[in-house]
Amino acid sequence: MYLKALEIQGFKSFADRTRLTFEPGMIAIVGPNGCGKSNVSDAIRWVLGEQRPSALRCAKMQDVIFNGTDARKPLGMAEVTLVFADCEQALGTEYDEVSIARRAYRDGANAYFLNKTPCRLKDIQRLFMGTGVGTTSYSVLAQGQIDAILSSRPEDRRAVFEEAAGVTKFRADRREALRKIEQTEENLTRLSDILRELRRQANQLQRQAEKAEQARALRTELRGLDLALAKRQAAALEEAIAAQGLRLAEAANRILSIQAEAEAGERAIASANARIQAGEDAIAKLSEEAAASAARHSRAQEIIQTNLARIAEYRAWAEGQAHELEAARRRLEEGEREQGQEPDPEDFEDERETLQNLLDDAQDAFDARKAALDAARAELQEARDALADCDRRQLAWQQALAKADAGREARLLKRERLAAEAAEAERLRDERTAARDAAQAEAEANRQTADEAREDVIALDEDRSFAADDVAQAQARQAKRRQERAAIEARRDLLSRPAPGERPDAGRRLMDPANPFGLAPGDLLGPLAEAVDPPPGLRRAVEAVLAPWAHAWVMRTPESARRALDVAAERWPEESLQVLVAQEGVAPEGALAAQVPAKPGFEGLVARLLGGWTVGDAAAGACVSPDGTLYYKEGGGLRAVGDGADPLARRLACEELDAQAEALLHEEQAEEHAIAEAQACMDALGTRLRETQRTLEKAQRAANQAEGVLTAAARDADAAEARRAELLAELDMTKVPKANEDVAAALARILAC
Repeated sequence: MYLKALEIQGFKSFADRTRLTFEPGMIAIVGPNGCGKSNVSDAIRWVLGEQRPSALRCAKMQDVIFNGTDARKPLGMAEVTLVFADCEQALGTEYDEVSIARRAYRDGANAYFLNKTPCRLKDIQRLFMGTGVGTTSYSVLAQGQIDAILSSRPEDRRAVFEEAAGVTKFRADRREALRKIEQTEENLTRLSDILRELRRQANQLQRQAEKAEQARALRTELRGLDLALAKRQAAALEEAIAAQGLRLAEAANRILSIQAEAEAGERAIASANARIQAGEDAIAKLSEEAAASAARHSRAQEIIQTNLARIAEYRAWAEGQAHELEAARRRLEEGEREQGQEPDPEDFEDERETLQNLLDDAQDAFDARKAALDAARAELQEARDALADCDRRQLAWQQALAKADAGREARLLKRERLAAEAAEAERLRDERTAARDAAQAEAEANRQTADEAREDVIALDEDRSFAADDVAQAQARQAKRRQERAAIEARRDLLSRPAPGERPDAGRRLMDPANPFGLAPGDLLGPLAEAVDPPPGLRRAVEAVLAPWAHAWVMRTPESARRALDVAAERWPEESLQVLVAQEGVAPEGALAAQVPAKPGFEGLVARLLGGWTVGDAAAGACVSPDGTLYYKEGGGLRAVGDGADPLARRLACEELDAQAEALLHEEQAEEHAIAEAQACMDALGTRLRETQRTLEKAQRAANQAEGVLTAAARDADAAEARRAELLAELDMTKVPKANEDVAAALARILAC
C-alpha cells in the first residue's frame, strides 16, 4: 500500500484545488521557509483525523480554512482528500484504491468521507489501525517529533513499536472491549438501579395488588355478609313489620276510636260549651225573669191575699146583703100578703122604690165586687201560669246541668285514661331513651375499638412497608453485589485467557497427560507464575522483577530443560517456550526474596531471581519500588511494570479477584440472611396485620350493627316522645274550662234556691 495522491482545497495556504500525485518510491518536497511545506504534512495529519489545533499549528480548528488575502476573499470550507493504492490486502478491503476525505466549515461542522461516502471518524481510524498510518503513528512526523521520539521514555517509545508491530488495532479492540465492559458495568449498575426502582415499584404495586385483592375479597365477603345480614334483617324487619303492622292496625283502630271519641268529645265539648253559654245566657235571663216572677209572685200572693180578704169581706157583705135581700123579700112578701089585705098602695110603692133602690145599689155593688173578684182570679191564674213556666224551665235546666255533669264526668274519665296513657308513653320513652343511650355507648365503644384497630392496621402496614423496603434494599444490595461478583468473574475469565496478540505458549503442553516431551516423573516442577505468593504491598514489585520470566516453566535438571526446549523447537516451532532450572540459591539479607515466600522446590530459584533486588526508591544498586518501577544499577534508565498481561500478574490479579468475589459472596450470604430475617419479620407483620384487619372488620361490623340498633332505638325514642307529646296535647284539650265550672256551680246554687 502506498500514498497515491493528495488533493487539497481551502486548507491553510491552498486556496485553490491542488492535487499532488505520488509515484512509488521516495518523494521529497523542497522549498524555502514559509512556502507551505509543513501545510502538506498538516493536511495529511488533519485528514487522518487530528483533533488538536496545536498539532496543526493553529489556535482553533477553524484556522485551517483559508482566511483570505488582500486580493482574495476568505473561503468558508476546507477539504482534503487522500488516495491510497494497492491497499486491498493491507486494509482488508475489496477495493484497490481507497480515498478518504475530510471537510470542515467555519461554523465548526466536520464531515468525513470514505470513497466519497459519508462515514464516521471512527471508521477511518479503525480502517488504518495497525497499518502505521494515523495521527499518532510514526508515518506522519512533524517538526521536532523525531527528537521527541528518540529522547522519549520507554513507555512512550513502546507506542511507536506497537504501531510498527501492528498490535495497535488489537490494543484498541482491547480498550474498546474494556470500555464496552465498563459501559456494560455502568449499564448493569443503571439497570440494577432501574431494577431496584422497578422492584420497589413492583413491591409497592404488589402490596397495592395484595391490598386490592384483599379489598376485593373483603368486599366480596362484606357483600356476602351484607346480603346475609340484609336477609336476616329483612326477615327480622318483615316479622317486625308484620308485628308492627298488627300493632299499627291496632293503634290505627285505637287512633280512629280515639279520634272519633276526641271528635265526639270535641263536638260534645263544643255543644256543651254552646249549651253552657246559652244556659249562662238563659240563666241570666231566667234569673232576671225569676226575680221578676218572684216579685210578681210576691205581688200576686199579696193580691191574692188581699183579694181573698176582700172576697171574704165581699162574701160577708154579700151574705149580709143576701140576708137583707131575703129580709126585704120576706118583707115584700109580707107586704104583698098584707096588700092582699088591701093596704095603702102608695105606702108600699114608696117602700118598694126604696127597697128597689137599695136592691139596685146592692146589685151594683155585687156586680162591682164580682168583677173585681174575677180580675183577681185572672191575675192569680196568670201568676200560677208564670210559676208553672218557671217550674218547667227549672226542670229543663236541672236536666241540662245533669247532662253537663255527666259530660264532665266523661271528660274526667277520659283525662284519667289519657293521663295513664301519657304516663305509659313517658315510661316507654324513658325506657327507649335508656336503650338508645346504651346503644350509643356500645356504638361509641365499637367505634373506638374500630379506630384503635384501624390505627394498628395503619401502623402495621407502615411497619410492613418499612420491612418490605428493607427487603427491597437488601435485595438491591445483594443484586448489586451479584453484579459486582459477575463483573469480577467476567474480568477474571478475561484475565484467565491469553492476551490479544500474545504468542502461543508451548508450556501448556508440558501439562499434557500424554507427556509429549518424554519427561521423567518429577522433572517438571510447574510454572514460575505459581511459585511465589507475594504480600499485597509487594505484588507490583515482584511482577516487575519477574516480568522477563513470567512465562517460564521450572525444570528440576538442566537436561530435562534442554530436552523440553529441543522437543518444542522441533514439534512446535511457532510456539514459544521459556524454561528455568531450579538451582540452589540464597538471598542476601534485606533482599526482595527474603520478603516473598516461595512454594516448596522453588525456594532456590526464587532466591536467585529476587536476591539481587531490594525494595526502595532510587537507592544505590538495583532496587524496585512498591509500585513496580525498576531502578537499574547503571542508573541509565528505568522501566515501569507491564500492564498485567503476564501469567504471574494474571494469577495474582485472579487471586485478588477471587478474594473480592469471595468477600462479595460472603456479603451476599449476609444479605441473604438479612433478607430472610426481614422477610420473616415482614411475614410476621403480615400475619399480625391480617389478624388486626380481621379484628377491625369485626369491630366495624359490630359498630355498624350498633349504629343500626342506635338508629332504631333513637327512632323508637323519638316515636315515644312524639306519642307522649301528642297525649299531653290531647290531655290539655280535655281540660274543663274554669268559667264553665263556675257557671255550673252558680246554676246549681240558683237551682238550689
